[in-house]
Amino acid sequence: MARNQAVIHQPFRPARSTSQKRGGGLRRWQVFAIVLLAIVALAWFDGGEEPIRPITQNVTLPEAG
Repeated sequence: MARNQAVIHQPFRPARSTSQKRGGGLRRWQVFAIVLLAIVALAWFDGGEEPIRPITQNVTLPEAG
């Protein structure tokens, strides 16, 4: 019986989430999402299709012989 009495039980501690382990993981994802959204918004605003302009230069074709 003395052997069983010597066992010390540790109190139960729930596992920490990944955001607690990394020190603000949720905040990193928020910053990443904002930067990605800014890049997509800039590409949408600045990018876009150029208007089609007709070719105004004459092209000489060789004679069929």
